[in-house]
Amino acid sequence: MKLAFVVLGMGLLVGLSPVAVFAGSYTFVTIDDPLESGVAGSAVTGINDFGHVVGEYTDSSGKEHGYIYANGVFTTVDDPLESDGIGTQLNGINNSGQMVGSFVESNGDWHGFVFDGVNFRSVNDDLGSNVPSVSPYSINDSGQYAGFYHDLDGRVHGFFFDGSSYLTIDNPLGTGSTPSPLDPPGLLGTVALGLNNLGDIVGGYADENNSFHGFIYRNGVYTTIDNPLGEYGTSLFGINDVGQIVGSYVDGSLSKLVGWLT
Repeated sequence: MKLAFVVLGMGLLVGLSPVAVFAGSYTFVTIDDPLESGVAGSAVTGINDFGHVVGEYTDSSGKEHGYIYANGVFTTVDDPLESDGIGTQLNGINNSGQMVGSFVESNGDWHGFVFDGVNFRSVNDDLGSNVPSVSPYSINDSGQYAGFYHDLDGRVHGFFFDGSSYLTIDNPLGTGSTPSPLDPPGLLGTVALGLNNLGDIVGGYADENNSFHGFIYRNGVYTTIDNPLGEYGTSLFGINDVGQIVGSYVDGSLSKLVGWLT
């Protein structure tokens, strides 16, 4: 079952180290969409500065639906073009209420979209027929967004939309042939997952040895960021405007996925 929660009242950051230490108190608030049913449950994937939360839940038939949780109210968000696929997912929200997400078409391809609260705009249509599957994952306050796509050969690439054009985000070290855990399946090259208002992008890549690493892309330069405790891989999921990064790593036992913040 997916267990979703939001952390309120972050404490004082006392160290900018690969494994950060915080002082202060935390309040964890469970987020369960009342329409979710079954073992999959609800998931939270994005939050803005107003505390508006987006994510997805699974209903009793196994179908996924996006939702926004704002001011104590859950609102289901389903792309109207999705009909007989797995369902709709919402991944990110900015302070203007713009959201990004994706749904699965009947042929199994992911179809990305931007949703302003009223209208859906297709990301796949922007990228063309050479990009069958797209998932925008984060959006900043300028309406720029980042995510990943599959090419016709099934390889995964990151991308960034700067407001007028798309830039492919391919870490030059991301040359591995690791099978992607993402849907639809493919070979995992580079994924872009987090984006801040400065245009900094974080994500992950698989190297020639099929080891997974985190990275930040800033001003045209890729910098690898690996948690020293992540003997079997590091992933970065989000970055804020002061450069703090959240991610996860797999420890030496290969049995534990650990979240962390820089």
